[in-house]
Amino acid sequence: GGGTAVVQVRATDRDIGINSVLSYYITEGNEDMTFRMDRISGEISTRPAPPDREHRSFYHLVVTVEDEGTPTLSATTHVFVTIVDENDNAPVFQQPHYEIVLDEGPDTINATLITIQALDPDEGPNGTVSYAIVAGNIINTFRIDRHTGVISAAKELDYEISHGRYTLTVTATDQCPILSQRLTSITTVLVNVNDINDNVPTFPRDYEGPFDVTEGQPGPRVWTFLAHDQDSGPNGQVEYSIMDGDPLGEFVISPVEGVLRVRKDVELDRETIAFYNLTVCARDRGVPPLSSTMLVGIRVLDINDNDPVLLNLPMNITISENSPVSSFVAHILASDADSGCNALLTFNITAGNRERAFSINATVGDPQSSF
Repeated sequence: GGGTAVVQVRATDRDIGINSVLSYYITEGNEDMTFRMDRISGEISTRPAPPDREHRSFYHLVVTVEDEGTPTLSATTHVFVTIVDENDNAPVFQQPHYEIVLDEGPDTINATLITIQALDPDEGPNGTVSYAIVAGNIINTFRIDRHTGVISAAKELDYEISHGRYTLTVTATDQCPILSQRLTSITTVLVNVNDINDNVPTFPRDYEGPFDVTEGQPGPRVWTFLAHDQDSGPNGQVEYSIMDGDPLGEFVISPVEGVLRVRKDVELDRETIAFYNLTVCARDRGVPPLSSTMLVGIRVLDINDNDPVLLNLPMNITISENSPVSSFVAHILASDADSGCNALLTFNITAGNRERAFSINATVGDPQSSF
């Protein structure tokens, strides 16, 4: 430190009186004026500004002593001063911050990403630097060699987790034996991550439906289906299409919005196809593209759009005039292509039944004689 006594130089003179009065001077080696010398006592001390080992670590001082006689007589001696290091310098990084750009993915695992370096002009443990990542290391993705400053990836870099960038705070700390006197510097390492197409578009469920669509209506909307892709840019842009289950091409899905509907120029016919299992595909725009599918069930609801059809008429029947009342005459067969209540048939005799000679079972279609 400044003002510290270094050494006292002492000389003797066998003369007496004024001829033995001595004065001391530093005559060589103190060009930077680090030291001063008491002219009377011969004590060498440092000036208020302490010596800086990093500037100069060794001094060879030439000290001259003179008496006050006439003529003046003098002698010289040599003082060697070694400056001992103090931990007065913090490590200094070579750059204020570091920045790299990498692609995400498994190829980054165990890869050396960047080497950072901080220099400490102190010596020994005071100048030995140890590195550490103290912030920004999401799920411990990175590791750093504490001795060399080499940063590598312990896990694969992930664009989706990092939102495109890892911001690492890295420290460089010297290894002063006195822990409380250790000095630390900080830098920032920016790891920018490019997205690759590593996420498949995903539907919330593998199956949706069944959705009810009434037949005979032009272009009804079925539903909107959305798949999520965690990638960014074109890698995360999803397009929709119908892959299977639509043999007549009656459905269409908007490629961007995912709206599924019956084509506007088409009316579904339950009697042709009563149920559809459509395979809907979500494909991203990455290179190469990734895709997934889901199954959509569509049930076609009936409307009463089909007339009943008599299957075994006309027919000729001969019966005896003496047939008893309620004798079985014939079984009339009919069908209706509709379903449910739209296909429930009732039978009536509407003409030719003079004197109401015949009756018919309204639900079965069995005519009987009434005479």
